[in-house]
Amino acid sequence: KTWLAEALLHKAGAIGAQPDGRPWRIGLATTEDAQQPDTVLDIVDRAVATSSPSGFCFDDAGRFGHIIDPRSGATPLRFRRVTVVAPDAAGADALSTASNLMDPEAIRAMLANRREFAVHLVSASGGSTTISLASRPA
Repeated sequence: KTWLAEALLHKAGAIGAQPDGRPWRIGLATTEDAQQPDTVLDIVDRAVATSSPSGFCFDDAGRFGHIIDPRSGATPLRFRRVTVVAPDAAGADALSTASNLMDPEAIRAMLANRREFAVHLVSASGGSTTISLASRPA
């Protein structure tokens, strides 16, 4: 691996496949201190972004996070993690953050015209689901 390949993988998404043709494997964990990922995505020519209200908090109690619902001024607590697989990093990042403010039906409606996107959700209670309208989920 070169530093450039590492930078492209971490900052822009998976550009192509690995040199041997295998997809990049992206591990997702529900918490930062998890020892193992709970989900692994195989990615080729896609970007992945994850947002979580607990990703950064302004107070020790975790009441005020970096994702703020403009309707209430509060940190949304609907999901532990929202991960989006998209054609580009900007789209993945924007939709992972915005999806924290939406219920699953609103996310499904948003994806109606974005079939190249997939959204992986882990609810506040720990349940997980994937929303993808593509014939082959990402």
